[in-house]
Amino acid sequence: MFIGRDKSKPKILRAIKKIPKSYKASFIHSEINLLKQLDHPNVMRLYDIFHEKMNIYLVTEYLICK
Repeated sequence: MFIGRDKSKPKILRAIKKIPKSYKASFIHSEINLLKQLDHPNVMRLYDIFHEKMNIYLVTEYLICK
């Protein structure tokens, strides 16, 4: 996991999860589909997905654990 900033709202932090494309494709697709469908205050929200040659990145809500 990485922490990034939203370009349109620099004060907002986002969590970025890096998933290697070497992972099983069904795992990657099921995680993405699940996060797209969920809308609950106790589940991180998926904002964006992007990929490079070797990795897929999921941009999600950044949650601070207390």
